[in-house]
Amino acid sequence: MKIRYLIDPKIENSYTGASLRINQILSNLVSNAIKFTPRGEVTLSIYEESRGKSVSIVKITVADTGIGISRDRIDEIFDPFHQLENSYTKKYAGIGLGLSIVKNLVSLLDGEIKVESELNRGTSFILKLPLERNPDETNSEEVFGPALAGQSSPPAAGVKRILIAEDDFSNRKLMLKILHEKGCEADIACDGQEALEKYAKNIYGLILMDVQMPRLDGLSAIKTIREKEAAGAPRTCIIAVTAFALKHQQEEFIAAGADGCITKPFDINDFWDEIKKYLR
Repeated sequence: MKIRYLIDPKIENSYTGASLRINQILSNLVSNAIKFTPRGEVTLSIYEESRGKSVSIVKITVADTGIGISRDRIDEIFDPFHQLENSYTKKYAGIGLGLSIVKNLVSLLDGEIKVESELNRGTSFILKLPLERNPDETNSEEVFGPALAGQSSPPAAGVKRILIAEDDFSNRKLMLKILHEKGCEADIACDGQEALEKYAKNIYGLILMDVQMPRLDGLSAIKTIREKEAAGAPRTCIIAVTAFALKHQQEEFIAAGADGCITKPFDINDFWDEIKKYLR
């Protein structure tokens, strides 16, 4: 089973709020999703749905591809008494009680929660929470940049910005941290379509392109960029980032237009050694 994190790059780095309660909510929902998803994936996504002067409505979705809930039982999902009689929870005692607590915690935060589910297809819990933005934090397009400023080198002379196109939050965070520690500035994109949008608005010295991403995969994004270059756009170095390690697969990425290839999981030193080849 795969766990994915999709964090909107436009979201603020930090909000002020009841972090303990929010952690309880997410811990419960993610734990339930994992229990009811014997195979497939669980996805945690966080987006800023709207923003006022100082408060944002943050939409958090925990979605799974597990056993699902029949439509006639969805209204009972947060009721501990109905829930414990429900076949959905007989296999895992106490789940209904946990969801009842989740609903109460969401109410205490002046938020709302709803459920979308289809039997044998999966379930999504959608939360909307009003959170006050922390004025001392910056937009996550530069996420971890200011936070790491005290331990990173100044930007290397002559090195242009790097675009990280990666849908996995943990991988994105690691690459961004490495680059900042090496004195490089970077933007992030969470899928191939967003990578193309940022490419159209900026000049990058290098693009790190994950191969498997939602909306538009990395190979298609690479091909589109190369087509634009053939029409006169300046050339940009692109390194494909992939979990596929077989030689013929890497050759396919090069044939699509990638200049190099980095295989995940990667050694930090090997990662940087590969990037250095294309920075100047």
